[in-house]
Amino acid sequence: LPSLSSSSSSSRTSSRILAMAIPGNGVTEQIFVGGFANFLSIYNIVITARILLSWFPQSQGIGALQPIFAVTDPFLNLFRGLIPPIGGFDLSPILGFFLLNVLTNTTAAVGAELPTTTMQLQKKLYSNKNKRFINAILKGYKTVEGSRR
Repeated sequence: LPSLSSSSSSSRTSSRILAMAIPGNGVTEQIFVGGFANFLSIYNIVITARILLSWFPQSQGIGALQPIFAVTDPFLNLFRGLIPPIGGFDLSPILGFFLLNVLTNTTAAVGAELPTTTMQLQKKLYSNKNKRFINAILKGYKTVEGSRR
């Protein structure tokens, strides 16, 4: 996931523009975003296991594997009517993986900081501390040492 660090300074927090579902930049957001991302990752692995198990018809009768079928079949059934089987292969899980990928990327974006605007970046760069250096660059790469003389 992108940076999810919390800031203790209120001025630093107020200057950030954040795209998130839960207000604040704290532990609650990290738990929500991180937990949901972990859930999606684990669910993706379970669906992959379910697809591999479908190659072995006798696996449906094994009691220890029933939770895998019970957890994944409702999700996969959403897509089964959309793409017909081709050559005996059920290609509908491709849509399921696509939806999981979109949800995973959306979850990552929820906790990500938006990039600063060009104006904010210019203000940051053009602070009093950097004025001479930037002016030297803008005047054709004259050295800072040469401008001191």
